[in-house]
Amino acid sequence: MRIIVWNCQGLGNPETVRFLKQTLASKSPNMVFLCDTRLDKRKAEDVRRRMNMAGQLVVEKNEEGLGLLLLWDEDTKVSLLSLSKSHIDVEVLRDDAQFRFTGMYGTCKRPNKKEDWALLDLLKTKSDLPWLVGGNRRGFGFVAA
Repeated sequence: MRIIVWNCQGLGNPETVRFLKQTLASKSPNMVFLCDTRLDKRKAEDVRRRMNMAGQLVVEKNEEGLGLLLLWDEDTKVSLLSLSKSHIDVEVLRDDAQFRFTGMYGTCKRPNKKEDWALLDLLKTKSDLPWLVGGNRRGFGFVAA
C-alpha cells in the first residue's frame, strides 16, 4: 500500500496541480491525503478526475482557506468513520489488509492545540484496527502508526 500525504498549500495553481499529477504518475500511490487544498467540492472532483483516482472524500475550504481531500484508487475500499474541518478518518481495505487512516491538518494557534490532541485521543478509542495518522501539524508534516 502506497500513501502520499501532502500539505499542498492550495490546489488553485496549475503548476501545483501539474506537480501533483507528475508525482502520482511516478509514485503510483493507492491513496493520497491532501491538506490545505483551498478547494470546494466541484474543484475537488475535477482534481480527482485529473489524477485518475476512483474515489474521494472532501472537506471544503472554509473562511480560513484550508480544506482536505482524500483520494484512492479503484482497488482500495474506503469507509468513512468521521470527518471535520481538520480531519478525515476512514477504514481502508486493500488486498485483504485492513487498517485505519486519519488525515489531519493541525492548527498552529496555541489555544487550539489541545483540541487537536483531544481529537486524536477521542479517535483512538473508535477502532482496534492498526492505525496510521498523517498530515500537517505546526508547520511540519508527521506520520504516526
